[in-house]
Amino acid sequence: MQGSRTVSIVEYLCGLEAKLLDRLYVDTFTTLTVFRSLPHLAKVYVMRLVCLDKEVTAKMIDEWVSADEKTQKLHRDALLILIRLRVLETAKMPSPECWLNKSFQSSLRAALSSKIPDLGERAIAPDRNPPSMAVLAEQSRVKWQQMLHFMVGCDTKKTTLSPVVKERLLRMGLMEKSGISSSGFQFLFKDLHQQVWQVVMQYMADLEARKLNREESIIFFLRLGFLKLGQCYPIAALTDTQRVILKDLIEFGLIHQPAAATDRYYATELCLMLSATAPPSAQKEGFIVLETTFRICAFTTSDFHKSLLETFCRLDFKLPNMIVGVITKKSVRSALKRNITSAEILRYLEQYAHPQLRQKGVAGVLPTNVCDQVRLWEQERKRFQLQEATLIEGFDNALHFAGYTDALKQKGGLLWAAADSSILLTSPAGLQVVKEKREEEKAAAAANQ
Repeated sequence: MQGSRTVSIVEYLCGLEAKLLDRLYVDTFTTLTVFRSLPHLAKVYVMRLVCLDKEVTAKMIDEWVSADEKTQKLHRDALLILIRLRVLETAKMPSPECWLNKSFQSSLRAALSSKIPDLGERAIAPDRNPPSMAVLAEQSRVKWQQMLHFMVGCDTKKTTLSPVVKERLLRMGLMEKSGISSSGFQFLFKDLHQQVWQVVMQYMADLEARKLNREESIIFFLRLGFLKLGQCYPIAALTDTQRVILKDLIEFGLIHQPAAATDRYYATELCLMLSATAPPSAQKEGFIVLETTFRICAFTTSDFHKSLLETFCRLDFKLPNMIVGVITKKSVRSALKRNITSAEILRYLEQYAHPQLRQKGVAGVLPTNVCDQVRLWEQERKRFQLQEATLIEGFDNALHFAGYTDALKQKGGLLWAAADSSILLTSPAGLQVVKEKREEEKAAAAANQ
């Protein structure tokens, strides 16, 4: 998993084999998750076909949208994602026809008619002393914060992170043995909803390496978004694979299991973020003031936020309740080298902007000149490409120079040539061509003697 790109749930499912997808669609909750994740136009197509028991022609579907270029692109994209997910099946012979996947259609019909199966809540007696909503929220917050603090290396003495989480962070590529990875830094700048989904998706990508049943794991993860906060669910209803995952999710704070109850578990607020649609972004508690002079004043005592600020700004001094620093070209470049983008930096500053910067009459939360300059510093890195090269000069005459240039053009490796000054640049592969050319010249000279 090291250095892997984070994929969405749709991308992940598109990469599964057809037979596995067909089996997954038997599960109503998996079908609902896939349906919620579809683009709007794709949802419209599914709803038009869900009650049909016969095939429709491809021409009929094409007639559902107008012929303008923008709409046609959305139309093609919607059909492509439906076909890749095997939600829409097609046949070219004897005529182009389309129909919904039978398993998907049956499960979606059941969901639309309120025939959604329970998740085991009816099979277990209510808890006599259930954890309160405040306890569930605090448990998930503490465990998630412990993980984030461990990643940035702050509060190491106070943070007692589970060995399970440490191992998972290493396997997911968010941490390395020497410390946090570039992917880990990017992870820290995402909002909470994106962080939870990234952990889950990278966990799912590691299933085969851990020899966990992929079908049971996917169904379990996609069901988590449908659990009810405060409702207890029986562990006995889970398979062996799902129980292994449950233990890991308890350590991450997505699931809560009371110490005295070994037969039940509860979903936390983090777990409910696994519903396909992102929840409304809650207003962060702002503490950062960014000035037009590029100076940052952060009114916080958190070592975690101090570590984050230090990744893209130069910290000048720290007071008991305030950190002062400056965004410089060098500090931004240092962040860019860790694959932290300008958009992520600016989004972080905007999320935690001081409330006074959000008052009416203020044009923009962040100073425009600072935002533009940070983006320009990022663009500067894309203006140049470094490539290993060797400069060769000292040719006897123009004919001698032309011989080497022609050889490099034929065999590859010529990067640049200046005929007027008899200078050329060659790649490492081209350098070998030059050496061979010299050996040929030496051999020819020895033969003439």
